[in-house]
Amino acid sequence: MTEVRIVVGSGPNGVAVTNALLQRGFDVTMLDVGEVLDAETASVVAAMARQEPEQWSQPDKAVIQRVAFGANASISPKRVFGSSYAYFQDPKVDASADMRLYGSHAFGGLSNVWGCALLPAVRGDLSGWPKEVADGVAAAYPQVRDIVARATGADLLAGGTHLAISETAQKLLRRFEQRGDADGAFNLFPTPLAIATGCKACNGCMYGCVYGFTYHSRATIESELKPNGRFRYLGGVMVDKFAETDAGVEIHATTRSGERTTIPARQLFLAAGWMGSLRIVWNSDTQVARTLQARDATCFVVPGLVLSPGLGPKRHHGLAHLSVDLFAPPFDDKPAHVQLYFNNPAVTDGLAAKLGPLSVAPVRRVIDFAARFGVVGQGYLHSDFCNRLTLDCGADGTIKAGVALNPGNAARTDAALAQFTAAMRGLGAHFVRQLTNVIPYGGSKTAGVLPHAGVADPASTDPLGRPFGLKNVHLVDAAVMPSIPGRNHTLTMMANALRIGQAA
Repeated sequence: MTEVRIVVGSGPNGVAVTNALLQRGFDVTMLDVGEVLDAETASVVAAMARQEPEQWSQPDKAVIQRVAFGANASISPKRVFGSSYAYFQDPKVDASADMRLYGSHAFGGLSNVWGCALLPAVRGDLSGWPKEVADGVAAAYPQVRDIVARATGADLLAGGTHLAISETAQKLLRRFEQRGDADGAFNLFPTPLAIATGCKACNGCMYGCVYGFTYHSRATIESELKPNGRFRYLGGVMVDKFAETDAGVEIHATTRSGERTTIPARQLFLAAGWMGSLRIVWNSDTQVARTLQARDATCFVVPGLVLSPGLGPKRHHGLAHLSVDLFAPPFDDKPAHVQLYFNNPAVTDGLAAKLGPLSVAPVRRVIDFAARFGVVGQGYLHSDFCNRLTLDCGADGTIKAGVALNPGNAARTDAALAQFTAAMRGLGAHFVRQLTNVIPYGGSKTAGVLPHAGVADPASTDPLGRPFGLKNVHLVDAAVMPSIPGRNHTLTMMANALRIGQAA
């Protein structure tokens, strides 16, 4: 009988659970499709990484700044070095074009394209979670911080920021700190970002960091896990299904060359992304229900202006500089969350792309100058206020996606926008509600298709992520989240994966 633990997926959750298993003294094999950036683009990135930002050539910058703003709505416009390799869409998922039901087959998963924000959930965010799960997640946050800190050199739970933010963002923050908020209706703070202390403040994060300063789980796999003699990484492997045995579990997979293989293990930990893990479970002839609902978080994007911006040097990072939590009712227990982006080249590139032939050099200079006045807010609601997605798996494996509407969702979205715009107006930032783009469902924060429960049933998992009727298979990714906080949930997912790895 083998005592090897198998982890499927190389994203942040796979890294977190692997860390816990290795600390317990187990041998761990990570199975991963492991797609990587194409060689031609990778060579450009490598050349740029040997230079300072001021030395980058325009042709090289053009290669990595391809954003594809006209892409299908179901594919996120955020690429990595102009490539969409980090995204995977299951061809047997039948969903409308406005649902972003993508996963990833990339080495490092969607951490290749995430926004790097690592925020713990507030306690109310986890109400409704089994108590042992919520308590375990809170206890695991510092351990996840330490994993990321070893790669970035920064403590993401220390408060403040170690990064250069725009002068305009600094002005808003000073105004907030000077006026305070006596009624506690909102909080404004620097976004804690998993970016290394060596950041060169080139404002290019939205395209991918050529220096590797923005954290991705590949960094931990390469620097920490692979040198560990009890860890083995197998790329080019697609896990199809599993079967529990008296000795543990057998994993059925297909290699990149098309060879079918069976791998025995003592336990299996699925970290393939919520849709990928669900597909593996459904393929495995389990007792899990074939009709399920997934939690989803409504997203809104609203543009604004700061009429007295900082007009000094533009050197800063290109992700969210500031974050806003909204606490006034109905968000007093489960805050809405908004991230603020300042002077971001991806925004101006998008505007230039829409102008097409009008975006000649003089016009582009005007756009770039105007960007100093611009700010964009991207907000999310807690999933309890939002619509849900329905998923039906047919006999042929086709998954039909639909929507279970929450009748109160529109009112909660309007309340969040009203509170946010009023709060920011008091600090000198004016957002235009009429130009808000609301994504009511399928906006990239979807989870909880098999949520934790005290005792598993066909539509849930137990506190260790085991689906109904299974003993040695654990889901450790977003699939098991009972709800989605308005704040970025990557830290919470990683903490939960680590918690399961420590206790399973």
